[in-house]
This record gives sequence, C-alpha cells and structure tokens, in this order.
Amino acid sequence: MSAGAGPLYASCNLRVAIINGPRAADERTRPFRQAIDAEWTDEIGPGLDAILVFGGDGTVHRHLSRLAGAMSPVLVVPTGSGNDFASSLGIHNPGDSLRLWKRFIAGQGRVHWIDLGYANSDGDEQTHIFCNVANFGLDSEINRRANELSPFWRANGGYVLSLFPALLRYRAPVIKLIADGHLIERPILLAVAANGTRYGRGLKIAPHANMEDGFLDLCFVRDTSKVKVAALFPLVYIGKHLSLKEVEYLRFRHLRIECEHALDIYADGEFLCRTPAEIRAVPNALPVIAP
Repeated sequence: MSAGAGPLYASCNLRVAIINGPRAADERTRPFRQAIDAEWTDEIGPGLDAILVFGGDGTVHRHLSRLAGAMSPVLVVPTGSGNDFASSLGIHNPGDSLRLWKRFIAGQGRVHWIDLGYANSDGDEQTHIFCNVANFGLDSEINRRANELSPFWRANGGYVLSLFPALLRYRAPVIKLIADGHLIERPILLAVAANGTRYGRGLKIAPHANMEDGFLDLCFVRDTSKVKVAALFPLVYIGKHLSLKEVEYLRFRHLRIECEHALDIYADGEFLCRTPAEIRAVPNALPVIAP
C-alpha cells in the first residue's frame, strides 16, 4: 500500500524529528536540514510530518515501537554498521535518502505503508517488534558473536568473521515450526522470518520477500555438512540458494517456534526473545519514505 506525499511542503512549516544512531554526525544531517525551513526536534511524538533516522538496523530497531506508534512517515538514512533494512527498501546510501527527502518535501515522493513482524515468547506479556529479519539457529550464534566485535569489524565483514567459529561449535537442534497451521519438524541449521530481503550486511536470504504483501517469508536450511554450509553462503549473497535441496521456503502470517531447549531469536541484528515463541506479520504498520 502506498500513497503520495500530499501537498507541496516547501512553503509549509514542517515538524521533523531527527533520530541519530551512534555513527551519525552533524555533517550527515546538515544537507537534510538545509533542504527546508522546518521545526526540528530529537523527540518522537505526535504531530510530526516526518521522522529521519540516521543509523543502521539497530538504530531503527531500538526506536521501532515509537516509530510505529507515531504514524509519521519515516525516512532511513543508512549510516550504520548494518543497513540491510534500508537496502531492502531500495535505499543504498545517504545520497539516496537525500534525493528521496527532496522529492518528499516537494510533494513528489511516495509514502509506503509496510508490514512489521511482532514476536512473543510464551509467558512474556511484552510484544517485540522487528522491521527486517528475525533469525534463530546458527544465525543467532553468529549474531551474538558479531555484536561482540568492535564497530569497525561489525561494519567490515562482521557476519562472515563470526560465521566460521560459530559453525564449528554448532549442533543443529530439532525445531518444530507451525506456519499458518502447517507443521514442519526438522533438524534445522538456520532459519529466518523475513520482512525484508536481506540481512547480515548483504545476504539476500529471502529474495521473494515483499514488505507490503501482509506476509513474512520463512526460509530455513535443514541440517547438513559444514562443508555444504560453507558453500551455501556465497549463493545467499546473490539470492541463488533457494534451488538447493537443503533449503525450504514459504510465506506465512503466523508462525509458532518450539524446541526442546530454548533458542535465542535475534531480529534486526539485536536480541529479540527466546523460544517457545510466536511470530506474526502485522500489515500496513509503518509508513516509510522509499523509492
């Protein structure tokens, strides 16, 4: 679902929030501020005409519940160590974001209402929200290791650097998945519930994912040899892994995850919750400024 940006904003007094991640700097925000005379704030609240988020997946994730609650158009400016959510939206660098911003304030841009993922652990009343990809299995261990790296290494191959030590120690558990009533029970190496197409700084894990279709995409890899796993990841970077016999792929609105031993679930590069848990797609939950 998408809509036009509405009337021309250049002559209006916009109220715009700027949210900075840890790697953001004044020189990044300056061209956006100079593009229009607006009332600027660093608080997410009611009555905003737009929210600019300078950061990566983690920055968006940390503010996601308030972004969804504000119902104001969100523009992501990818300046983080991992920018897969922005890439899934078609925004590949800050220059792309600036061009979108100038079109938006001129009344020529597009606001898309995208889906989000909601997750709940059994017995936990808190609902956890994610915008891009939730993952469990081997990926969770990779995520944990990557998050322990310095910001430089996280931004420069952190996922790959963490893959091989995690793979050496990993033993695939039998995981029970119930996707829209369809039971799947397998020894699973890794699995994702994807809203966006990619994660891990460029891994195109869910090439058919569509953030506006009301579904999440489930992609999982059955247990296989470590040699095959090492060969799998180059294919994932170009989205050509779905033809492998070890890979299964489907769409769902509701997913239940169970395992004999509790598994960590990560999303958008951050810890989300633990199994047993349920994940569901929430349609039209966040307005974004995107191509």
